[in-house]
Amino acid sequence: MSLRHAPRSSSPNRDEVSKALFPGHGSPLAGGPASGPPAIRIKGGSNLLHMKIAMLLWFTGLFMWRNSFQNSPSIDTAPSNKRLLARAIQNAPIGSLGPNGSNRRRLRYYDSLFYSALQYGADAGNVIEVGCSSDPFIQHLGWIDRKTCLAPYFIEYKDGKSNEINDKLSTSSIAKVKADFMEYELPHNQTFDLLLCNQVLEHVHDPAAFMKKLIATAKTSIISVPHNWPSCGKVCNHLTNRITYETLLEWGKPHKPIYRGVVTEDGTKDPQMSQRIILVYKNEGKEDNGKGPQK
Repeated sequence: MSLRHAPRSSSPNRDEVSKALFPGHGSPLAGGPASGPPAIRIKGGSNLLHMKIAMLLWFTGLFMWRNSFQNSPSIDTAPSNKRLLARAIQNAPIGSLGPNGSNRRRLRYYDSLFYSALQYGADAGNVIEVGCSSDPFIQHLGWIDRKTCLAPYFIEYKDGKSNEINDKLSTSSIAKVKADFMEYELPHNQTFDLLLCNQVLEHVHDPAAFMKKLIATAKTSIISVPHNWPSCGKVCNHLTNRITYETLLEWGKPHKPIYRGVVTEDGTKDPQMSQRIILVYKNEGKEDNGKGPQK
């Protein structure tokens, strides 16, 4: 019962007033995290004076909380970029950011990717995802206006399996480029602001050359691979196994990551395949792909 709908009897008893004004901790009605001034409970032995004091304190708290809320910047009044970031966080389905229909949909690893992109790509105006599926991860980066998805083919997941090839993306707001990344040429010789390449390097024949081109393609690159996984045969179709941080450092020379993190999933059947490593690189214009830096 809210204060607005409190009983209007001419002589409400103390219990009715208590229920109307002080429904309990949490939300204005009951339960959940506090979102306003703290509720005050009236115990059975309190007299009328105590009730009046409690009511005065509660209304004072309500007034102060209302004023502080009204004076705080809202999403709609925040600067444009911050507004976009806030809405992207609000709209992102945290906990289910993986490819739709796959058994990886709910991995926490994708949450870590999202927050890494948020931290290191907050100012990005464009982004490319290399090796994306037909349900690309970058669709969740709502603060970035121009998005590109590049892959030689686009996998569509159904019932946890990835044996369906679908050349249509799940959203029309992302530009689709069907190409081999090693043969791909940057449009107008311009680098992207942000690049993501998730769980791809372990599948390519020359991961060192591939990684060097990834870093050269964008100002900021977020690259992830399975961390120290053993061979998993045809289940994974990995061409390189036991990839460690040291392996990635060697592949990425002369660049060095500005961030690294290892995400461990709970409840995996094989603990040896429970981790993924995420690295963030800044393109410092070093010659690393035989063509010199991309301007």
